[in-house]
Amino acid sequence: MQKRSQTADNAHQPAATDRVGVRHTLPTPSPQGGEYLHVYPFFKLETGRKKTRDPRLQELRDIGIHHTWQKVADAIGFDNFLVMWRILDAEESLHNERKGLAFTLRRYRSYQRYQRDRLIAALEKKGLTRLQIKKRIAEGLCEKVWDSSITKAIKKDRV
Repeated sequence: MQKRSQTADNAHQPAATDRVGVRHTLPTPSPQGGEYLHVYPFFKLETGRKKTRDPRLQELRDIGIHHTWQKVADAIGFDNFLVMWRILDAEESLHNERKGLAFTLRRYRSYQRYQRDRLIAALEKKGLTRLQIKKRIAEGLCEKVWDSSITKAIKKDRV
């Protein structure tokens, strides 16, 4: 069945004079068709691919590497872990009698404190008051800062 508007007599054929301006050209149809018709229900959408576990991580487990180091290897990638391991192993001052490596790594909290102190110093250089600095730290880092911590951070920056 054909619609009335599809017959040659009734259909309006646009002429070149019907369009105003140079940018009005006839649209070219997409070779794939109208993509807007493909409807994906929410349960069929992929939320992201699951990360496949590197099979070489099993080798670390097999030789008895501590589970924390296995987590590090999984997080940074096996190859990056081997690079880090070679660097640490090359440093002779880290070797101990048990044929292992012994070193101290500062807590992550010390890095966070360092970054907070840099922010405090930058805010102080901008001319903010201690009260304004406290408010910014509380809002941005969700951390309560004492006046003594602000004083120490500013002193460290000036040295």
